[in-house]
This record gives sequence, C-alpha cells and structure tokens, in this order.
Amino acid sequence: MAAAHLHRVLKEVFGLESFRPAQEDVVRAALTKRSTLAIELSKNYDARKDRGREKLDNMIAYAQSARCRWRLILRQFGETIGGEACRDRDNCRNAGSREPLAAAS
Repeated sequence: MAAAHLHRVLKEVFGLESFRPAQEDVVRAALTKRSTLAIELSKNYDARKDRGREKLDNMIAYAQSARCRWRLILRQFGETIGGEACRDRDNCRNAGSREPLAAAS
C-alpha cells in the first residue's frame, strides 16, 4: 500500500495529519494482515490500563466513603455480611457523631 494512500486515509478518516513514530509500519503490517507485536502489546496495554483504572477508582471510593470499610473490602472480594454496621471501624464508630454538612449556597 502506497504511503500517499495511507496518509490520505489517515487524514480523511481520522482527521490526523501524520503518523506517530513507527505507527505507519504497524498500520501497514496490519493492513497486509501480518501479525505485529506492537498491535498485541497495544491490546494488552489497553486492558491493563483499564484494570489499573478500575483498581484506582475502587481505592478512591474506599478512601472517600462514609460507609463501613469492612463491608467495602468484603464487597471487593465478592463477599457480604448481614446485619447493621460493624461498629468496629472508624466510619462505623463515628457514624452517630457526625455533623451534617451545610447546604451549598
């Protein structure tokens, strides 16, 4: 496939002016149905990035939550417990002593 054709498709379809370094070689290999390590690595990286983002979001939710931390940890591992709050962790012990937040003006 001619370089001019690849650049025209890049511009028309994706609105991009040029390839990133080594990207043209990867695209050319993919279009000629040759397996490329870069494509496989890219797929693996994207999946790993998504898993990492999900873990980070869960940690942020844990840190910012006012719920029972023990329940949150159990939920992360697919477990549950019945009953009310555990009354043993910081959020459970302090649940009744919290001041309500003032309304935003």
